[in-house]
Amino acid sequence: MQVFLYFRVGACGMTEEFLYHIWQFKKWDFTVPLRTLCGKSVEVISPGMRNKQSGPDFSHAKLRIDGVLWAGNVEFHVLTSDWYLHQHDGDKNYENLILHIVYQHNTDAVPEGFPTLELADAVPERLLMEYKNLQKTYDFVACERYFSEVDEFLTDQCAVSWGIARLEKKVQEQQRKLEHLCGNWEALLFVSLAEAFGAPYNKIPFALLASSFDYAVLRKLVHKPGEVEALLFGQAGFLKETQDEVQREMRNKYLYTAHKHGLTPIDLHTFKFAGMRPPNFPTVRLAQLAALYAGSKDIFRYLVVENDWEPMWQLLKNVEVSAYWDNRFTLKKTSTAVMPKAFSDSFIRHIIINAVVPLKYFYYAIFYAHQENPALAILENLEAEKNQILTKFVKIGAKIENALQAQGYIALYNEHCTQKKCLECKIGNKVLNL
Repeated sequence: MQVFLYFRVGACGMTEEFLYHIWQFKKWDFTVPLRTLCGKSVEVISPGMRNKQSGPDFSHAKLRIDGVLWAGNVEFHVLTSDWYLHQHDGDKNYENLILHIVYQHNTDAVPEGFPTLELADAVPERLLMEYKNLQKTYDFVACERYFSEVDEFLTDQCAVSWGIARLEKKVQEQQRKLEHLCGNWEALLFVSLAEAFGAPYNKIPFALLASSFDYAVLRKLVHKPGEVEALLFGQAGFLKETQDEVQREMRNKYLYTAHKHGLTPIDLHTFKFAGMRPPNFPTVRLAQLAALYAGSKDIFRYLVVENDWEPMWQLLKNVEVSAYWDNRFTLKKTSTAVMPKAFSDSFIRHIIINAVVPLKYFYYAIFYAHQENPALAILENLEAEKNQILTKFVKIGAKIENALQAQGYIALYNEHCTQKKCLECKIGNKVLNL
């Protein structure tokens, strides 16, 4: 494609990161009407969520374009021509955009399939300096300079209450899923585990995979390692092309199961590999999930019904992934390094915290309401996960001693700190009165 370019003076002073900030915090001049290049009005109901992995820059945005409500992905570029420079044209990850936002429209060629909005006239020149000052104010959370001065009893109390609130919010999600699954608790466990195995980057693709076939199909194949692995990889779309005899055998097994049960694979392009370490590749996680279901007896009883966390830990620790994966992370090629794909302790904690505990909390609330719910005790006895959010909280003075407190701080950051809801936070109110 031949692209003709023209530039407005000063456009090169803009960056995509600054555009993200303007969009996320609605920093444009509201006296300037937002209109697409073809003249359609744009009303921002919700800017959506920032996506820092591969794919569109924002997801779950809600916009009213020319009076019609849209929800979906938004992509940003400083210049319209960057769309072609970044080779998004023809990339399936960018096919479902609802809006393309640029600082300056500088080319006669316009991406097709969605409107483009030029934001330059709505961005005040003084805003760049304001943004820099904002960044200087704090690096992580607004109260970071005063956090260590807040009484430890208050921070601990808040962390526990936020942790419980986060757990109850997850239970609400579980309840909706259970209704969709017609009350099948074992199917709900499978969907929950699949999402946790895929998280964070491939949570949605794994959820789509788990929901793409009736759980009864998987249940019939339990204790048949090759059959379970073939079902998951085939249904995920990874077996359309094969590289060796093992993969051809997997493909044949999947085709038989698919024909028998009328299965259709999901779109392979939904799975993400970019930006993650090879042990976290979706192919590795699928192999591990298949091994869990192929080699474990009474998985629902051990993970959900039992009230002790040690049997569930041992169940996950003893999962043996097929030796075929010892020297590979994908189906396309082998690796020079031999690395059995056993579950690491950190991954087991992740599975228990994010998949098992919410379901167990829900299950006991329904069937054993008269008993003490063991889910909270499990979180209190588990070491906290390690991620960037928790590391930064510790750096500013937070004492995170277990998984329950860690879940609380994650909830605090996601639901208060990022949205600048300091007045709704007990710690924020305390800081204001120091």
